Amino acid sequence: SYYEIFWEKAFRAALETKRALASRAEDDGAFASSATPCPRVYVYNLSDAFTDLSRADTLRADDAFGAPVGGWNGTLRRTNQYALGRILEHRLRQPTSCYFTTDPGEADLFFVPVLTAPKKQQQWTKKCSWLNA
Repeated sequence: SYYEIFWEKAFRAALETKRALASRAEDDGAFASSATPCPRVYVYNLSDAFTDLSRADTLRADDAFGAPVGGWNGTLRRTNQYALGRILEHRLRQPTSCYFTTDPGEADLFFVPVLTAPKKQQQWTKKCSWLNA
């Protein structure tokens, strides 16, 4: 089927990319397991006016990923379908993350965490008028 063919090609392409990166790392004298360094990411600290979620809500794993589901030893969580922004910010802000930097001068990427909650028309109108946007 087309589905199986697609995923077979995707898997082969991923393997070829992995081999190419490993080969490049060996050529550069680096270990194959660390083919490329982590890109450094600077996360902007926006004021509360630009987010519907508190900063603390992205720093706690239970708020970012959702509460653990009982009986799964904490590996399965009740993650909200709109939680990707929270999860990304949570991961990036971890001090142990190879991505995290507090210096914008050494950053390769920038993350602007404008995290909004789902809204209806009336709520958007109120929020936008409050921001003078």
